[in-house]
Amino acid sequence: MSWWDTPDGRVLGDGPADLFRAALRSFAKRRRPTLPELLAAAGEALGTPGLVASREGGPDVQAAEGPADADLVSALREAFEAIRTEYRTYVDREPELEEILETIDFIVGYRPERFLSDTEGLEILAIRSGT
Repeated sequence: MSWWDTPDGRVLGDGPADLFRAALRSFAKRRRPTLPELLAAAGEALGTPGLVASREGGPDVQAAEGPADADLVSALREAFEAIRTEYRTYVDREPELEEILETIDFIVGYRPERFLSDTEGLEILAIRSGT
């Protein structure tokens, strides 16, 4: 498994990316969420409501309002806990919120149609906390 430093000083890794990809792929077999639904569920799972995705040539995408899909929240919570374990094991610290968000972007930003249902013209630049 490899880890790499980002230009802004964060650390990302294949292991965390694989864990997030597996959770999302498993959920997408039943139903592919929209990007707003994914943002809402990830925000709830991380305890950071109001996640926002910046788009290439378009307005930001906001997290869906209302309760997030409980099954998706549960799947993401498990993935995020496993990601925390990877960071503690291999980097000897907890991941920063931005590292988790960059991992989400790394997986969903490349060929989002694999995981999301609303991908027409979707090019994600970054996922960030809206607060």
